[in-house]
Order: sequence, then C-alpha cells, then structure tokens
Amino acid sequence: YYANGLSLTMPEATVYAYDVDERARNICRQIAQLNGLESRVLIGEKMDAAGLANFDFSNQKAFVLSDCEGYE
Repeated sequence: YYANGLSLTMPEATVYAYDVDERARNICRQIAQLNGLESRVLIGEKMDAAGLANFDFSNQKAFVLSDCEGYE
C-alpha cells in the first residue's frame, strides 16, 4: 500500500519496500506491475537496523517510513 502509493505520487523517486511476509511482497509486486511501477518499486524481504545503517543515502534525498507491526 505505502510503497506503490508513494511511487505514484512521487514519480521521480525509487521506493524500496521490505516485508517479511511472502504474500505481502507478492501483492506489492503485482500492484507495482499493474501500475507500471516495477522499475521504481524495489521489493525485499527484510530491512533491519544494520541494513538501514549500511544503506547508501549519498547524493540523494531520503524519506524513511517504517510501519513495523508490533514495534510501535
């Protein structure tokens, strides 16, 4: 929901979407394909603190939205 919605409203952005649930990743992928967003919505299985710390934010603006079930 968030990944594809952001991608539609921000056409120049690359959106990285992570979900540990395979079904959720597949649905996200299908929605991206239906909307022609598959080149800008990149889907992964897991993002953790170490992965975020190593993410390359150089030379670009970044917005991080975290909706972690149970970690609020």
